[in-house]
Amino acid sequence: PGPISLPQGEALMTSAPAFADFDRDGHLDIVNGNYYLGILTRTPIENAVDHWIGNNNMNFEARELTGIPGQTHTTLASDFNGDGTIDLMVGNDYAVPDTYYLGTAKGGFRKIQKQDGVIPITTQNTMSMDTADYNNDLRPDLYLANIGMSRGLDVV
Repeated sequence: PGPISLPQGEALMTSAPAFADFDRDGHLDIVNGNYYLGILTRTPIENAVDHWIGNNNMNFEARELTGIPGQTHTTLASDFNGDGTIDLMVGNDYAVPDTYYLGTAKGGFRKIQKQDGVIPITTQNTMSMDTADYNNDLRPDLYLANIGMSRGLDVV
């Protein structure tokens, strides 16, 4: 077959895709992390909303992810809370905070709120994210990398 066009709403530039079976139906889904080009194009930041693109046997449907639109540089699909469902992390640049979602048993996401206490602190100007068991305690740890600032190094 040839290339397949995916729905992307009003997004101008997708810079950070993540792939996993988010809805647990046996088909690989996509999350498009969209970058805001408003400075160059005078496009409203609302057009940078990230999308979860569900794959129903190669029929694709876009759904907006709840959260603040921003300049997404990285997305990561990983079971970071160890409950057996794929979770999602969205790393944004500048003043827009990173957004974290827990995967649900029925397929889909629930946005983590600060009061949930799951993610106590995050970086600003996030460029990259990853998970691994850095300290060998059999639980995934989060690694967030951000752009350097003159005030020093941010480590989370």
